[in-house]
Amino acid sequence: MAGGAGGFSSPMEGTEKRRAANKSQSLMPVTVAQLNDARHDDDGSFFVNEREMNHVTFVGVIRSIVDTSTHIVYQVDDMTGPFMTVRRFIQDSDEQSLRSECREGIYVRVTGHLRAFQEQRCVVAFTVSPITDFNELTFHLLEVIHSHLRLQKMAASGGMSMNDTMGGMMVKSESAAMPQAAQHFSSHQQHVLNAIIACRDSQGANIHDLFRSMKMHNIGEDAVRNAVDFLSQEGHIYSTIDDDHYKSTEEY
Repeated sequence: MAGGAGGFSSPMEGTEKRRAANKSQSLMPVTVAQLNDARHDDDGSFFVNEREMNHVTFVGVIRSIVDTSTHIVYQVDDMTGPFMTVRRFIQDSDEQSLRSECREGIYVRVTGHLRAFQEQRCVVAFTVSPITDFNELTFHLLEVIHSHLRLQKMAASGGMSMNDTMGGMMVKSESAAMPQAAQHFSSHQQHVLNAIIACRDSQGANIHDLFRSMKMHNIGEDAVRNAVDFLSQEGHIYSTIDDDHYKSTEEY
């Protein structure tokens, strides 16, 4: 029944709410110029072409590093605008690799959230990974162009289909690897993350497929959902077309 006195929501209203949630959780390839130019709302949200961007990924070269006991601050330059400040909070498990692999003059891929502190924008990073294949720089710029044009087209048409929520996605990197922090995950979390990283579907791993594949490891549905919730909250995975499909941030 459509919305009435009893307070029931219509199917269309529920669909719109889900679409709104998906917009904020998809991973968008961007440039530093787009991060600096994005519209900033009072609630802390950032928008490009009227699309909310929360999880972002960009590439650039590290120009400077400030190392503290709890986090590392990078100034990353992609030559499209002023340097972008990147904050990466460190754990004992990844402290050594971050300090040894991510040095000044090294090209890196940054994946994280765009935030504003005292009116200064920065990216709070899930991952800062050295780039070993410089084809990735060209590939990223092409993805930025493709995503930008697609978002412009969707904004002009005034609508977005469920499949359009994939407009900001990139294809799987063959060099994807388990994150350093994974060694401290539970066995359930490791198995679920492995399965999500291994999934080749452009829409991401379907949670119902995860249920089936995790049976061989004696992991029940509740445990799978708990692992997915944990990995999502920790920034290792994100939802794509709906709340039942997930991809790994370690692929970027």
